[in-house]
Amino acid sequence: MLKVLYLQAENEVTDEMISNLNSVENLDLEQKTPLRVLHRRSPLTRTKRIIKVKARALTREEVEVSCKHDLKLTESLNKRLVVAEVTSEAGTYIKEFVHGDFNRTVP
Repeated sequence: MLKVLYLQAENEVTDEMISNLNSVENLDLEQKTPLRVLHRRSPLTRTKRIIKVKARALTREEVEVSCKHDLKLTESLNKRLVVAEVTSEAGTYIKEFVHGDFNRTVP
């Protein structure tokens, strides 16, 4: 399953950060049922796999377009936005993979 993510970093995105993201391959996760769906799903721990991540920083021009040419917003977000293509096993909770869901997704 392929998902495209747009991520906003707290600080400027470095080449090392992008390299770290792109090095993720065949990563096994232990995911507990996410809090957001726990009311309708069994509270289980599932093993899922991130097959590959392909990430890059958005260019200034892409940031400007996504900010609808608002220069103040563009300056604020420039060098802090990343687009990542995440290929994973079906059923992987990608949102929880990104933010950890209060440590309910490991690693």
